[in-house]
Amino acid sequence: MKRVLIISPGWEQAPLINRLHTTWNCNLYAICPDKGLSFCKLFKDICITNNRDLSTILAYAEQLQPDAVISDQCDYSLLVQAAISTKLGLPGPTLEAAQLTNNKFLQRKLASSSGVLIPDYKLCLSPSDALAFAEGFGYPVILKPIDNRGSIGVTKVGKPDELSTAFFSALANSHSRLVLAETFIAGQQVTIDGYAFSSVGYQSIACGSKVMSGEEIQVALGIAYPGDLDSSLHNKIVQVNNKVSSVFNFNYGMTHSEYIVQKGKIYLVETANRGGGVLTSEVVVPLASGINLLDQYISDCLGYRFNYYHIPERNPVALRFLNFEPGRVAAIYNWDTLTCDPRCIYSRLMVKPGDQINKITSDADRHGFIIFRGSIYEADSLISKVQLDYA
Repeated sequence: MKRVLIISPGWEQAPLINRLHTTWNCNLYAICPDKGLSFCKLFKDICITNNRDLSTILAYAEQLQPDAVISDQCDYSLLVQAAISTKLGLPGPTLEAAQLTNNKFLQRKLASSSGVLIPDYKLCLSPSDALAFAEGFGYPVILKPIDNRGSIGVTKVGKPDELSTAFFSALANSHSRLVLAETFIAGQQVTIDGYAFSSVGYQSIACGSKVMSGEEIQVALGIAYPGDLDSSLHNKIVQVNNKVSSVFNFNYGMTHSEYIVQKGKIYLVETANRGGGVLTSEVVVPLASGINLLDQYISDCLGYRFNYYHIPERNPVALRFLNFEPGRVAAIYNWDTLTCDPRCIYSRLMVKPGDQINKITSDADRHGFIIFRGSIYEADSLISKVQLDYA
């Protein structure tokens, strides 16, 4: 039986873990911060440490000598996967690809030098740097950490007196303590996922339109596949994404990229050599495209390089996030109505009676989600049946 080392397994990786265990019959090992996993019993051993403790992680991997190392949907886990696969000579993403994924400033430098359209930007070491950028390019601007995820620390700044608070929020949430300022591009936000197939090369396989919160804090509240895009624009986005993946040398595994479309121009927001989060890579994209990404990725990590590619389908799928009014929850009604609907493929409610619901300020604050086979409007109609009473 093959020994597979999984980096930071959690509920988002549950389909991958179950597939490795049941279909591929692998012995599973894990690196994660704790043993509080619902599927802990599936692992032969768990190395308890965080993703930044590379010395401990590499020593554990060298002792274990796994046949494969695998991660999904997480920038930090990707870097660990790349370090282990490089150190042990296993199939996996390159360290260069993982470093670029984890650094938005390096992404912008490479994209800019390669002719990829991006917002104007500046690396800011102080609030005065950010102020000079905003005064030079005009408001609004976006301030963000260069190396965090999930919209954490990202703020849209509309006037000078908001800038200091936004800068220090980005600084506090930047692991490297560096802040990126960029011009705000108003337009349609889209996301596109792809895969580097050994048989046919890199392919963009699923494109979706994002529904944003529309406030200073930029948070996605929904993604609709195949997206509100005509065929010409869809093809143009695919061409840009294929170029980005080539420029970034993403030649292994999944990719997840985000763009803004403004007056026919396509701006790269960020790209990553890993699958999209909240089960995007493991459930949403396979449903939308009809391509078996899980088995493709597992076979590549194990070195088999089987071919699961076919021309992507464009099936209607919605990833819709729950956004309730703030307050203390007294009761939740009709959740079973939602979960029992056959079009609801997956659901997760992240609040319960007694919880204090706060306004959503990052992806991590969202109140739950559903993966729905159908349009986002149909998903909204189903979600509207869920009602909350407040204390």
